[in-house]
Amino acid sequence: RVEAFYAVRDFRPAWRRPEAVTAFTTALDTLAGDGLRPADYAADRLVAAHRRAYAGDGPIDERARFDIVVTRLLLTALRHLDRGKVDPASLEADWDVPLPPFSPDMDALSDDVDALDFETAFARARPDYAPYHRLRTALAHYRRIRDAGGWPALPSLDTALHPGDRAPAVAVLRRRLAVTGAPVGDSADPARYDDALAGAVRHFQRHHYLAVDGVVGTATRAALNVDVDARIDQIRVNLERARWLLHGLPRSFVLVDIAGYRLTYYRPDHKPWHTRIVVGTPYRRTPALRSRITHLTFNPTWTVPASITWPELLPRIRRDPGYLAREHLQVLTPEGRALDPATIDWRDPPAVVLRQRAGADNALGRVVFRFPNPYSVYLHDTPARALFDRPRRAFSHGCIRVEHPLELARLLLD
Repeated sequence: RVEAFYAVRDFRPAWRRPEAVTAFTTALDTLAGDGLRPADYAADRLVAAHRRAYAGDGPIDERARFDIVVTRLLLTALRHLDRGKVDPASLEADWDVPLPPFSPDMDALSDDVDALDFETAFARARPDYAPYHRLRTALAHYRRIRDAGGWPALPSLDTALHPGDRAPAVAVLRRRLAVTGAPVGDSADPARYDDALAGAVRHFQRHHYLAVDGVVGTATRAALNVDVDARIDQIRVNLERARWLLHGLPRSFVLVDIAGYRLTYYRPDHKPWHTRIVVGTPYRRTPALRSRITHLTFNPTWTVPASITWPELLPRIRRDPGYLAREHLQVLTPEGRALDPATIDWRDPPAVVLRQRAGADNALGRVVFRFPNPYSVYLHDTPARALFDRPRRAFSHGCIRVEHPLELARLLLD
């Protein structure tokens, strides 16, 4: 890539002018807004290095080496913005999101360097999608909070704080939430836990996947007392994850936030559409992947995976002979031929496949959204509607259950 950059310039130097190095150094400082560290790109040493290379009549090869080093730093910064600094496969052994080669437009980049327009070069590289922009905005917001002194920590509580209580800790709670811009209201008695403060606490609980009851107990206090530096680090980590995933997407795409139990459909010229989801349990996690939704199945049957049939359903069938009929499960040979369950010795069954008929009680509900992937996971409806009201919704075998699937189907088909 270094050679390709110089080839489009007919091998003219790019960094002979001191103002080019100064402008690049200034631009590198802006990478802090993406959660990156400008010092990792020698931002604090380039001006002095340029001065040394061009001091007096020094050897020309030293200037050439300086030029190549700075170009390599520019390309490295662009690659980190484009797809992340850390190799995700080094952190997650099952990472399976293929990326195309990093191939910046060298003609445009050469023009940017000559025009000292590094912000345009950086903007072209970083993900141009709403989730990434929102994370950058949040990072700046929390850094301003940190620079203003952060937020106070709630003291240890003998008992939980309930709406209507009056205690010195309530005034601390009010200041803690006000720092982040929560609407805590103007109270004549800051130590009283009034309705406005209770509303701000419930909003905080909802966004931190806690029980939304307005009661400040152990879990809510622990979340409130995570310090601002830790929150900044979380945002920086998520900016990196966004750089791993947000590449070359169409302007319309579905984003499944596994940890946040939420699906968002982003469409050009429309507000994002959100719905709650249920995801995989900690021991059967929903995998990280990227794919294209290719088709929908309405009123699906459900072929039960062997990983569920044998360890989970077989013990139930042995205990309750009516289980198969009650759950509308057919018993098939691996080739698809129907079997009579009454003729099978369920203490030592042969190789069989269980298939649940379509209907109101089918585990996949009324519609399935399918996309190619090696994990056999998909988005689908579910009859278990009560689970969507839980604050933490990790209950599936890996697939993603959607709260409003027919609305999502209508939007996709539109």
